[in-house]
Amino acid sequence: MEFLFFAFVFLIFDVLVLWYLTGSTYFSPWTADGSVDVWNVMVFVIMVSVGIGIAVTIITFLGEKFLIYGRKEFPPAGRALRVGLAAAVLCGLLITLHIFHFLSLVVAIGMCVLVIIGIILLR
Repeated sequence: MEFLFFAFVFLIFDVLVLWYLTGSTYFSPWTADGSVDVWNVMVFVIMVSVGIGIAVTIITFLGEKFLIYGRKEFPPAGRALRVGLAAAVLCGLLITLHIFHFLSLVVAIGMCVLVIIGIILLR
């Protein structure tokens, strides 16, 4: 139960920080001279991929809880953490490839969803 609580707290914190940064006038993907600010772009990509990883972790944990262990028992958090970490790294890589125009958005999202489903099904 503690794992689920802390996962929700970290997800809410990540979403609130992302919301604040996207609304800030100082956090822009462009510098004053019109070039790309790589640090801001990478911070955004990392924050988004961490949020996706935490969400996948929560979904995996709850899926195992209700489908395998039942209402009274809680599954070990290790497998859900591994799946969430893999999803975060994968989504971070695919978003970075999309930002630098190596992949289209539809292909990146499709690959991300297929690989996450494949990771969850590999048991």
